[in-house]
Amino acid sequence: MPSNTIQSEQTPNLEPVSVPPEQAVSPTEQAPEAPSGPPESSPSTPISTPAETSVSAPETPVSTPAPVPALQSTQPNPRSFLQKALDAIQFRKRAKLEKIVKYAEQKRSITNDQAEKLLRISDAPAPRYLSQLVKEGRLKRTGPAGNARYEPMSGSNGGN
Repeated sequence: MPSNTIQSEQTPNLEPVSVPPEQAVSPTEQAPEAPSGPPESSPSTPISTPAETSVSAPETPVSTPAPVPALQSTQPNPRSFLQKALDAIQFRKRAKLEKIVKYAEQKRSITNDQAEKLLRISDAPAPRYLSQLVKEGRLKRTGPAGNARYEPMSGSNGGN
């Protein structure tokens, strides 16, 4: 057996593997030689069975890789993601509108600036929320355009 201390630069560092004598296979047992001529179909020629030429298999089971599922079955429809996102946006918007109405009912009115602070939003969406509530009939606008106040409609029960 060659020593590990003397190796050429081209050969990789391979460690010898010892095989127990009961699992060792002699060169004559590895595979039967095929006949050199055409196959004979005479019944007198014995055919070797796998049991006669079997070599003992290693004790460890061989694991097969799990099948990879098809991509189409694992990927959901992109439109379902879009629909879920739109539903989430509408839910949050409804919650903000309800918060505005509840505040207006408690304080008897709400202004654009109060809606901005209440919802922690910028100047642009607050008037859109208030005007949507006016269109739905849940709030009514009173006062001049620069100093508008939004009051709850009498008998307002929440609408949608």
